[in-house]
Amino acid sequence: MLLALLTTPELRRVLSSICAPLATLPVDELTEILPSLIETSPEAQERPYDGSGLASAIPGESSQAIPNGGQDGKSALAKILSGHDGTGARRQNRPGDGA
Repeated sequence: MLLALLTTPELRRVLSSICAPLATLPVDELTEILPSLIETSPEAQERPYDGSGLASAIPGESSQAIPNGGQDGKSALAKILSGHDGTGARRQNRPGDGA
């Protein structure tokens, strides 16, 4: 995700204004050095804090937390933010309906 943000000029400008050290990262070399940065990070050896017991998450693999593993082309977050349920009908939060 960081690589995508840094290689998009508009997003790179926004990130640079938020965090000046990001502007100094050599984006052309980032694809080569990023794996070694991740492997040498102290966090690389940590296990999940949510009690799931999974050593790591594999992108593209199905997950119990996200219905259909988010494989239908629309992320779970986008579905939540759009306010639509699985039937395509717009959800409405009505007092007393428990939603």
